[in-house]
Amino acid sequence: SQFNFPKRKELIDGCLELLDYLNAKYELHIITNGFEEVQHKKLLNSQINSYFNEIITSEAAGCKKPKTEIFDYALKKSGAQRAESVMIGDDLNTDIQGAVDFKMKAIYFNPNGKKHDFNLLGDVSHLLEIKAIL
Repeated sequence: SQFNFPKRKELIDGCLELLDYLNAKYELHIITNGFEEVQHKKLLNSQINSYFNEIITSEAAGCKKPKTEIFDYALKKSGAQRAESVMIGDDLNTDIQGAVDFKMKAIYFNPNGKKHDFNLLGDVSHLLEIKAIL
């Protein structure tokens, strides 16, 4: 049930290998439409919280993806530069549309091969394909 979602520990295949790879080269942050308490529990339970410098929630930002304001808030909070940032997301409507509207590079994790018209840095069906892009 969705109620137990914060307790789930399963990670997508390739997740830890990709996080190790990216973490050695980049600062990693999360932008989520979730609530502060729930997101921090999810990260602790999945044991990947140490990979991320900032966890930007819609609750803290006062708006949700795909609004460009949450991306602006994330850059300010993280100290990142838009031109040097890449959004990796699995939702066309929130992650990808938001990044495109904000004029930020994006990689779409697209395991189901959904068709779209976005001009992206990448469109991958497996997480480890991102290593060839970044």
